[in-house]
Amino acid sequence: MKHFESFLAPKLEEFLAYRENLGYATKGYRSYLHIFDRHLKETKAEWVSLHPGFFLEMSAHLNMEARSVNRIISTVRVLFQFFVRREYCTDNPLKDIPLLKENTIVPYVFPPRANRSPA
Repeated sequence: MKHFESFLAPKLEEFLAYRENLGYATKGYRSYLHIFDRHLKETKAEWVSLHPGFFLEMSAHLNMEARSVNRIISTVRVLFQFFVRREYCTDNPLKDIPLLKENTIVPYVFPPRANRSPA
């Protein structure tokens, strides 16, 4: 299993252990948190860096589909709700960050056939 490497690494592991103890599966959370962790490490972020602008910039720079970015933002939002409950921070910087608009797939519905005979 790949380990977290940013300054938040111990807190990320604590969060995942907390979720596992509640009975939640953490495989998806772990992968999204690894992307967040990598971004923290690449930007050399610290606690003071974690403001709403940081997360808006992060979502703009992630080179993936809007659906994936939204899942990362949602996961990190839950992480910060945990941090607020544990009093690691006083406010959730992601509470007002909007999700990106996702491409929706509209199924093609065949039009009624014109040459149907009335019943």
